[in-house]
Amino acid sequence: MPHSAILPDPRNGRRPPLRLCCLLLLSCLLAASCVESGLPDGALASVNGKTITLRLVQALMDSRSVDMGALEASTPESMKKQYGEALGTLIIACLAEEELAERGQSVSEETVRREEQLIREDYEDEDLNAYLEREALDYADWRELLRVHLTMQAFERLVLLPGIRISVDEVRAYHAANEERFHVPEHMMLCFLAAEEKASLESYCRRFPTGRDNVPDGLRVQCLDMEESELPEQERKEVSAINEGKCGKIREVDGSFRAFGVVVRHKGGVQPAAAVYPFIEGALREQKLRAAFSQWLERRLANADIRVAPALRPVLEDMAKRSREREARKAAQTTDGATDPTGKEPERDAPSDDPDTPKAGKDDGKDTEASGPAS
Repeated sequence: MPHSAILPDPRNGRRPPLRLCCLLLLSCLLAASCVESGLPDGALASVNGKTITLRLVQALMDSRSVDMGALEASTPESMKKQYGEALGTLIIACLAEEELAERGQSVSEETVRREEQLIREDYEDEDLNAYLEREALDYADWRELLRVHLTMQAFERLVLLPGIRISVDEVRAYHAANEERFHVPEHMMLCFLAAEEKASLESYCRRFPTGRDNVPDGLRVQCLDMEESELPEQERKEVSAINEGKCGKIREVDGSFRAFGVVVRHKGGVQPAAAVYPFIEGALREQKLRAAFSQWLERRLANADIRVAPALRPVLEDMAKRSREREARKAAQTTDGATDPTGKEPERDAPSDDPDTPKAGKDDGKDTEASGPAS
């Protein structure tokens, strides 16, 4: 049930930038925080005097678990990691909330109430409160996490994105440096035709391909965008001899008549930058969003008073160590040939291993994105 998950957005799946730098936070946190045994009962941390409770951390973990469905049995190590990530998420949210407050752009109670009403309207046969009760999610905690979610959306929209600009030269440079990502193989639009009567198929082929969408009764047509190499060898030889915009030889198979029709052949090659402009622009925006978020986070942490419960200190230290090791491996990979779209030396989020980098499809250059739960 998507509504229980405050992160990501229940309506459009758009993940806020928490996922971009949560591990960076864990590394920076070691230098910016101090172990605090005097925190109030039930508190795991405080940010400039604002307490983050164990209850809210647990609620965030529970809301994610509900959204992801049944999970494998948790180990002590995985539970420590989940607690650390959830705490990091809420620490970032506190810092973002402070930033918005300083700008006079805090999320209002009316905004939270309006969003809650929209979520309630998504339910038809079940009341939201009944659902939360069934999933053992406290309403007050859920609503606080909704505010966290809206705060991070507002932070990205009002603080980070306004400073991000993508120039045409950057798009061209990215395209030139990553041409292999936009290479489209030679392919064609191939139609599989079948009819019980030969005359019906012959009539259809005479007006093929302009009338291919007007399929008479008794005729079966299926058109697919595919590479010739995907066909079995015998059919591949037959199709290779068919001219563009023509039907092939009609043959009788198991009492029906069949033929191939080639609508169009595409030579393939690298798609021009103009054809994949939106995808390149999106990849560059994500890269710059990461960079802007990292810079902002470092500035806020430098002046923040963050206190962490002693029990969480080893968890954060271990996660930070693992984060640094992963970043070192990524940096080593990118120095082996990745090029930054601006022409500079590769950075940590270089495009060669960026999960948000688009990859061209056969026709429209659609990208593939590995998606997971927000951190």
